This record gives sequence, structure tokens and C-alpha cells, in this order.
Amino acid sequence: MLYQTGYLTIKAFNGTSFDLCIPDEEVRQDLSALMAGLVADKDVRWAASIGEKLRRAKWDDFFDGLAALYAGAVYGSTERKPHELSYARCLKFLLQGQGFRVEQEVSHAGGRTDIVADDPCGTYISS
Repeated sequence: MLYQTGYLTIKAFNGTSFDLCIPDEEVRQDLSALMAGLVADKDVRWAASIGEKLRRAKWDDFFDGLAALYAGAVYGSTERKPHELSYARCLKFLLQGQGFRVEQEVSHAGGRTDIVADDPCGTYISS
């Protein structure tokens, strides 16, 4: 279905399997916003409002939105405790859907930073 709707395109075919990719940044943003909304059981407008709250430094509202996002994350039947990356992936979807350039597990002299998100309004670091 993601292929038929244009969210994924065929990058390569070796005769038995396909390599799929996201065709461009606009589609990546749309897909990320859709995924964040699905995880939080909210719509795309909700995801957009969270990105604006971050850009405007409305911290309490932003973190309330993250709480809603994480509350909707499914842990899986075999996991006793969710992996740390489960939370980072949700945040990455949310921020990419709002046009932030996001990098995960960024190495630096003191270790690693979970997420670095760049936007014309600023750079945001989660560790």
C-alpha cells in the first residue's frame, strides 16, 4: 500500500527482492508526520502543533505532547521493558514530520547524544 500511494519507490530489483526507498524530503516529512500521529493516536495537525511548540519554546506544552506520543507507543508482547531507541524513533518521526533535520546517536567527545534536531529556529539536543 505504501508503494501504491507513492510513499515508497523501488530503488533496485535483483530478480528476487526489491530495495525500497522514500522518494524525496517532502514525502519523508509527510510519512513521518503520519507515523507520529498513528503512534500517538492523533491526527497530522496534532504533530504540526508539537513542532510549533518546540520552535516557540513552549516547553510545558511540548513535553505534554511528547507524553501523549510516548503513551501511545506499543511495547510489544515479548518486551518486558521498551528499548531506549523506541522513544528516540517516535521523537524522530515527530520532528522529521515538521521539517527538522534529525540525526540519532551523534558521537562526541563525552559519548553520544540521542537526537540532534536542526531547524532555522535553532538546534535542539536530546540526550
